Amino acid sequence: MSFYKRLLLFLLAAFPFTGVYAAETSYIEWEAISADNAIEVNIHIVDGYYQSDYRSLFYFEIEENSCYILGDIDYPEIPDDSSAKGFEGSFTLSAPFHLLNTEISDCESMGVTLHYQLCMGDLCLMPEYETRIIEF
Repeated sequence: MSFYKRLLLFLLAAFPFTGVYAAETSYIEWEAISADNAIEVNIHIVDGYYQSDYRSLFYFEIEENSCYILGDIDYPEIPDDSSAKGFEGSFTLSAPFHLLNTEISDCESMGVTLHYQLCMGDLCLMPEYETRIIEF
């Protein structure tokens, strides 16, 4: 990674409230889909912005007033070698969900919030989150 890119990432992490950090950058693209009673969150780390290592954090949750309950999240394997990059390019997180005791007609959508924090070397960006709605 070039010196200028490292400097830019450091400044973005050190001064997150300047507005430049949130308005100008998007480090990941993601979508949440429902498939066979499971939520799949497909994540793609945008090329040219940031490469994440094994310390990067990704998890998701569903809205509290949802008609559903979420099971344990299944993560991709992270290498045992702590110097190795863990998440590269695209990967999928998934978790089963179960309908609570509610009328199914009342449950036509679900809010899914992805939480993430990207890290590389000694630098970790501020944690971020985004919410998307899944329609059934």
